Amino acid sequence: MDEKGPMDQNMTAATAEPGVDRSMWSIMAGVFTSPAQAFGDFNRRPKIAVVLIVTIIMGMIIGASTARYSAEMQYDLASRSTAIPAQALEQLQEKVEHPSPVLSALLGGAGQTIVAVIIALLAWGIGSFVMGGDSTFKKVWGATLLGGLIGQVGGLVKIPLMMAKDSIYVSFGLAALFPTKDFTSILYGVLFYLDAFAIWAMIVTGIGYAAVFNISQGKGISISVILSILGICVAIGGMLVGMSFMGVKISFF
Repeated sequence: MDEKGPMDQNMTAATAEPGVDRSMWSIMAGVFTSPAQAFGDFNRRPKIAVVLIVTIIMGMIIGASTARYSAEMQYDLASRSTAIPAQALEQLQEKVEHPSPVLSALLGGAGQTIVAVIIALLAWGIGSFVMGGDSTFKKVWGATLLGGLIGQVGGLVKIPLMMAKDSIYVSFGLAALFPTKDFTSILYGVLFYLDAFAIWAMIVTGIGYAAVFNISQGKGISISVILSILGICVAIGGMLVGMSFMGVKISFF
């Protein structure tokens, strides 16, 4: 038997209460202030066009604004390589001096969309076959997009700080305690991705999954935590593989 605690009962009550249908703009704002109610409203009327467009636009803004800093980070890591030829290093330096914000914007918008689809597919599978929930892909995708808005806002907030620091290494988490570290440190990479906005988004997205699957809040957050950890592992693992091929020295700390 799936016993629900007080928090789960409150969440279920919030999502079950009938109410006035709110606009997607109101629901998106509610994700930040009252997620259980917001996802309950979304579950009754799952419309994703607006949140999808907002996700793409925010991804494009973040991609364009951070293009130079991402190029600088790549060049800095590549410059420590023992395997990259000088010509390839010059090409990376050219990207630093002449970044392509338009291309970065397109990649940022497309990347956010593709990642959300992949996460939603995995969440749909786990929620349906492991957690015993029942939902449509559209609802799960919508919950993923809505929860992801928190991480995107975190990315937007970082932009002026990156400009002030002139570096991509800006964190709202424990990574800020290690200002001399970069992605050659595995621990730093984990702390960089697992910042305050990521944890907030993880919890809120879990509340969303609980609402659309009609399962307990604990199960919903478990789905979100599993997928977040998987995403961090994939991101860090990809960087480690790339740096290994480049001959860049990697350490745990």
